[in-house]
Amino acid sequence: DLKPEDRILVNLNQQDNDKVGEWYAAQVVEVVSRRKLLTCTVFVGVDNTPLPDVKISQLEQIFALEEPIPVAERDSLTTQALTTSSIKRVHTVECEECGDNDAKKCKECGCNKCGKKNNPESLIICDECQKNFHLKCIGLRELPEDDYYCAECKREDTTIKPGDKLVNKKLKSAPSQVKEQKRDWGKGFACAGRSTTNDTIPGNFKGAIPGTQVGMTWSKRIQLSENGIHRPPVAGIHANEKDGAMSIVLNGGYEDDLDNGEEFLYTGSGGRDLGGNRRTNVQSFDQELTKSNKGLAANCNTKLNEDGGEAKDWKKG
Repeated sequence: DLKPEDRILVNLNQQDNDKVGEWYAAQVVEVVSRRKLLTCTVFVGVDNTPLPDVKISQLEQIFALEEPIPVAERDSLTTQALTTSSIKRVHTVECEECGDNDAKKCKECGCNKCGKKNNPESLIICDECQKNFHLKCIGLRELPEDDYYCAECKREDTTIKPGDKLVNKKLKSAPSQVKEQKRDWGKGFACAGRSTTNDTIPGNFKGAIPGTQVGMTWSKRIQLSENGIHRPPVAGIHANEKDGAMSIVLNGGYEDDLDNGEEFLYTGSGGRDLGGNRRTNVQSFDQELTKSNKGLAANCNTKLNEDGGEAKDWKKG
């Protein structure tokens, strides 16, 4: 029965025209019944700002706008008719999964574990996925002081802490793994391979390693490699010609190494005959400005050539 110029009340969702929205006054512009097409000028805001040529998709409920009746002119029957209605208008739903039905279990707007919506004061929200959880459903007695992350969002910390034991799944039933031990049995000492790596930082990372503080100690050299502080299990220099030097280790392997606490002299790499599977030997020939040695030089504030270079201001790196 609609025709152009009629003033009506329509439902419109300004973000998604296919979904239920809020109610606005409108004026009919065009009606095509066979195509179920209704075009209106919609008036929004306190200033009734017009939105021209709006396609109305919510056609199930459309109400006629009648002239308002002043309060002084209303009788009892008119007042009753204006304040009571058998028709309930639809409104925007917050949860599309359950349609805001409080009696229906929903893991989207209720507890993500049990689906219930009771005891809202005991719900905690995951700081990552923003889902709700009853404290009881996740085994908590009270709200944690720090941020909360659910089981799906929580990331495992693979950083090796000082004193951590090396975990070997093949030896999970061994006495050293199932009983409390004061000794870290591990897998060996200097020649042990890595059992884990710190994947939170890239291999060419330069700077302070998160979670590591000055003064920390480790019982084995290999734990420095696992923690990402010094990646090479044996070599004293972690460097390459492209990225420069990431870290070095002073271990007394060269007679010219000098550690004064706040500063040290570092000899570099090479210059020793390690043939015959030797782990160390005396200095017998000059080192070469290649590989890790060139990586060390690349960290200096100077231009390099075949003979090296001289850094005028070493504090600039």
